[in-house]
Amino acid sequence: MLLITDGPAYFDKFAKVMLTAKAASTSKTAARRRHREPLTGRLLTFDALALRFTEFRIEKSPSRRCCGADRLVDRLIDYEEAPCAAAPAERLTPAGLKDLMAKNATLDIVDIREAGELAEGTLPVFRHVPVEKLLAGSDSLLDPQTLTLLVCRSDKRSLHAATVLRTRGYSGPLPVLQGGIPAWLQEPP
Repeated sequence: MLLITDGPAYFDKFAKVMLTAKAASTSKTAARRRHREPLTGRLLTFDALALRFTEFRIEKSPSRRCCGADRLVDRLIDYEEAPCAAAPAERLTPAGLKDLMAKNATLDIVDIREAGELAEGTLPVFRHVPVEKLLAGSDSLLDPQTLTLLVCRSDKRSLHAATVLRTRGYSGPLPVLQGGIPAWLQEPP
């Protein structure tokens, strides 16, 4: 049952009661339907503003860890315990990167920006692998034995790429440059 307790001023008591009654009626309809046929292969969502349910078909994919032949998720578990849930990417500050470079650490810096963005500035030693190429299944471009630093303009694409690579099973160290290229360029030498 949906009960609106605090709403905009234009919701008077009558409107709240009508919305609550409509939501209760809609949820009863969905519950009856649910008992008739299982939701296997479907996702049922509820739009609270329109007060309607929408059903989406979800196809199985052998490559997914949750529905493939060698699936890792076979029961309800907490998200943090899911084997396909990625650990958050470590963020490396520009100062931390300079320290690593000064120590001559084995470091693979991968700039995942588009080719046109490289004119904004780059790091001294880097490889350019656009994010689309990296996420298209080309994670063989990365060596899990080497510290690989992902770099982009702001760090958002790098964080996304690191998360996707982790969910696909990449096991090597994969930090991202905090603040991206602008933060690197503002760091004093």
